[in-house]
Amino acid sequence: YDGSESCVDRIGHCVSESVCNRHLIPVLEACMADHCDSERCRREIQQFYGGMPQQSAEMLVMCKCDSSDQSCLLMKSSLQSGACGVETRICQERLTQCVQDSNCR
Repeated sequence: YDGSESCVDRIGHCVSESVCNRHLIPVLEACMADHCDSERCRREIQQFYGGMPQQSAEMLVMCKCDSSDQSCLLMKSSLQSGACGVETRICQERLTQCVQDSNCR
């Protein structure tokens, strides 16, 4: 992956790859549902990134969206924030949160 693809493109690649897709489905079920459970969503995201090959995980973590592409931003937020689309957190906030959590650290 050359870094030029948007999150939408990269998620599309993930869906088309059997291993990535198998790990992605529980995330989508937990995080995109109408009655999303933030704790379950966060847990599924951790399992998703923990179970993926490093290159695939990096491909999704480092994806970008145009600021005007709301559907892309929603997908990125869903895959990274674990907040069921109600809030977003940037990487630095996540890092700080992880450092403060002994299980994450």
